[in-house]
Amino acid sequence: MPRSVLVGRKLGRRKPDDAWILQMNQTINKSTQEQAADAVAAALAEGMDPEAVGEAISLAANQLVLRSTSDRTHGNSLGVHGS
Repeated sequence: MPRSVLVGRKLGRRKPDDAWILQMNQTINKSTQEQAADAVAAALAEGMDPEAVGEAISLAANQLVLRSTSDRTHGNSLGVHGS
């Protein structure tokens, strides 16, 4: 979905259940950057509450940190900067 369709739209208020948030989290984690952005845009276009979408994004970012296999403890690590 083109992200430009979100410009000027009112924010949604649909409150998803925990299963939806976990599924969106998995979608974000298992997708390319573009696919993840499209999934987030689609959820927002469908009227999902941006806070719920943000929760899924936050969970995905935290999993990057927790599953980081980098030799660095801090610095140019995808996981640390993704959060």
